[in-house]
Amino acid sequence: MHNLYIDLSSSSGNLEKKISTFQCTMNLSNISVLVGKSGSGKTSTLRLISGLDYVQNASIKFNKIIWQEKDYFLAPEKRNISFVFDKVNLFPYMNVSENLNFTRKRSKNKISKSFYDELLNSFMIEDLLKKHPNQLSAGESQKVAIAKAFIFNGDIFLLDEPLSSMDPITKKKVISNIKRINNKLKKPILIVSHSLNETINLANSIAVMENGSVIFNDTINKAINNKIFTNHFDQDPLSILRVEYIEDEKIWNLSKYQFGDEFLYVSNDHGNIKKNRENFFRINAKDVSILKNKETTHSSLNQFSCVITDIQEFIDSSNVLITLITKDKQSLKSSITRKSLKKLNLKVNDEVKALIKTVSIF
Repeated sequence: MHNLYIDLSSSSGNLEKKISTFQCTMNLSNISVLVGKSGSGKTSTLRLISGLDYVQNASIKFNKIIWQEKDYFLAPEKRNISFVFDKVNLFPYMNVSENLNFTRKRSKNKISKSFYDELLNSFMIEDLLKKHPNQLSAGESQKVAIAKAFIFNGDIFLLDEPLSSMDPITKKKVISNIKRINNKLKKPILIVSHSLNETINLANSIAVMENGSVIFNDTINKAINNKIFTNHFDQDPLSILRVEYIEDEKIWNLSKYQFGDEFLYVSNDHGNIKKNRENFFRINAKDVSILKNKETTHSSLNQFSCVITDIQEFIDSSNVLITLITKDKQSLKSSITRKSLKKLNLKVNDEVKALIKTVSIF
């Protein structure tokens, strides 16, 4: 576990009001994702951490190493950081191979030739080595930039929206390889992302920024049940359910997952089911119905015992948003009509059955 300490509570500069005064310690376990709406200060925070930007009276420490404190300021090049910018930084007069070799020579943590070759293959850039930056697409440039960061092999990785220009298939492969390679390196990675799918597929821990301050910082398992995290993505109300793969029931073409002592069944018609030990499912609130009578027979296989913890009504809307808690303390949201709410006479603390019609797999 690595610790990144940031204290701006006494700072006098605010980077054109993009950063507020705040203090936090980020526990960086493998891959941490920094999320927040545009303008919340994510990129500015990365630039402060790296030393590319400066505010007076800030305190920044990585593990036990002081990077900035009072009158002391460690230059960016001495912090040994692998940085991927939101706008890819490659020397225009060098081709891709020359850019990568220049980075490799500058690295303090030298990598082997075999690992270098593995990185070229993993990020699918072997055919790009003779091209110059102006000949690369935006997605290709990002693949090169990520490989370049791993080649530099800094003590910490700061990646600013490194996947934003990639097509979905490429992005899926790159995410898988970032995780696999980092399992070898055991280095902390802090990634800025605006994508819920990217965040869920990458993160071990999550930090949320709002109005220039870090307002949430915890593990992904805590984040998925916290509206501070889920509300930072522009989308209809949803839940993120953490489940464990159990087995395939081939006779029914279903895959069986478990959370707590209950089971969830997912169609395997397209053969794209993830069989990781731990998986995350996306469940839209509109796809969750509620049964008041627990003995009612229903065709849905996915019925779960829950308790209502909140009922949110909206002005001029036919729907209400109900928050439920499952037996294993996970949060589940359901969107039903106000008429259904009155018909079922639902109240906070009622014990009900939640019926899940459809799930999406992250």
